[in-house]
Amino acid sequence: MKHSANEKLPILYIHYGDPWFRGSENCLITLLKLLDKDIYQPILWTNNPVLASQAQAMGVDTHVEEFSLLLGWKAPKWSFSGWWKLYLKCRDLIRHYGVSLVHCNSAAPIQWALMAAKTMDVPMLCHLHSPYPVRDKISLGLYLCPTIVGVSKMATHSVERDGYPASCARVIYNAIDYSAIKNQPSKQLRTELGLSSSDILLASVGSLIPRKRMDKLIRVTANLKAKGHPVHLMLIGSGPELMKLKSLTAELNLEKQVHFVGEQTQIGSCLKSGVDIYVTCPEEEAFGLTILEALSLKVPVVAARVGGIPELIDADETGVLCEGDVNSFTDAVDKLIRDPAKRKTMAQTGALRAYSRFGTEHFYHEFHRLYQSMIYQSGHYQNPFILAKLAAMCQAACRSVLRILGKKLSLTSQVREV
Repeated sequence: MKHSANEKLPILYIHYGDPWFRGSENCLITLLKLLDKDIYQPILWTNNPVLASQAQAMGVDTHVEEFSLLLGWKAPKWSFSGWWKLYLKCRDLIRHYGVSLVHCNSAAPIQWALMAAKTMDVPMLCHLHSPYPVRDKISLGLYLCPTIVGVSKMATHSVERDGYPASCARVIYNAIDYSAIKNQPSKQLRTELGLSSSDILLASVGSLIPRKRMDKLIRVTANLKAKGHPVHLMLIGSGPELMKLKSLTAELNLEKQVHFVGEQTQIGSCLKSGVDIYVTCPEEEAFGLTILEALSLKVPVVAARVGGIPELIDADETGVLCEGDVNSFTDAVDKLIRDPAKRKTMAQTGALRAYSRFGTEHFYHEFHRLYQSMIYQSGHYQNPFILAKLAAMCQAACRSVLRILGKKLSLTSQVREV
């Protein structure tokens, strides 16, 4: 579909996710805020009412409904009628708004949006916020997506490693709206937590789920306390691991040192209120938005060297990268606590580089340039190197099957030996 230079370009954003507001939702809202409304007309279609309410407050046309996935994570897993309904709805939205481009804000919507974009002949991309296991990459159709945009090199690495054409993938790093964070009011947080001026306050933000490994941070706090540091740990977030983490805290006799403050709508207010060091030790992390928030507020960071985190931190200049085991992490935090001058220098350098590398201007410019290229240079659905993409999907499937068979053969062999 060709467009003249003076007409608005409707873009359909499709977001699938749980009813919360975290990394991928934050990233999408930032993009919607930055869009030049004289050029683009955003339309949001989502199953997330929390995201929908924020978009509606910005004046974005929003459609909210339940999404179902074939072979998905929730029931019904075999609803072909549900898939067909979503496919038809996607076509209807494209037709109704005269959509110029479909932007999937995760891999899940590809499952029905890919065919809808193809049959309606409009360009399409997937904004990838995290890596997916092979099963999901195949069932969702990620390998067949025309264009993939990763929030980090780590986010696109798994599909490129499988053979997805590198020319169809690119990286646009997430951005932080620094002015919005700075304008968030400070809190009397240290007073509320009963901390003295000599106490060291560590903080971490994230869902209380196994992958975030908040349990490791609690054990690190125990080790630092044993070394004689007047250390406290503030965990910002909620999740199914809350009671388990509280039990671990009691077991290690850290009820006075570990503070669970729940979900916070303004993370900046918490981080700027006397946090000495930001700590994060996940098993995997495609980007790490809260790391940038901490850096921008001049809070030094200690993080595990996993996923896309090393793409955000210059080791020993803007933060400390270490191994993810408890002892290595303890040693890294211990050294930083003992060196206030280094913390101060690191905080200053981290803020400057965060502003220069991950500002909203670069983020929007990259998406604007991509949108313009996909809409004006082609103007219709294109899926180059489709045979290479099919081959990547088949190879990944074969490797996955071989791994499963190998595990089963190994287990069988162990049973026979017993």
